[in-house]
Amino acid sequence: MLRVIRKADILLFCVLLLSAGLSAGLFAMRTAASGATVVVTLDGGTYGSYSLEEDREIEVVTETGTNTVCIENKSVYMKYSDCHNQVCVEHAPISRSGESIICLPHRVVVQIEGGKEADVDAVAK
Repeated sequence: MLRVIRKADILLFCVLLLSAGLSAGLFAMRTAASGATVVVTLDGGTYGSYSLEEDREIEVVTETGTNTVCIENKSVYMKYSDCHNQVCVEHAPISRSGESIICLPHRVVVQIEGGKEADVDAVAK
């Protein structure tokens, strides 16, 4: 039995494709929650608080070494560190509230706070 594709089938396919595209776009906008403030802490105390909107470099000099934090294009990354393992420098840039970069040897934590919180994608008990 040969089945012919009708105009209604094509219209239904286009409507489904359009609704899938709109859903994906709305989901992407909802999960791209950006933070408002970059907070740098040193040894548990606040070193500084900076706007995520303004591009700048922050040099954090400690007794154990030096870190350079770079805020650029509404994201943050560790540009330089003289620690031995370089995990913080290799960390991907962060841009959402709640994300952090940690340099354990120098006890420096860079975290994004404020703004809209990102949705939880998993819960552990």
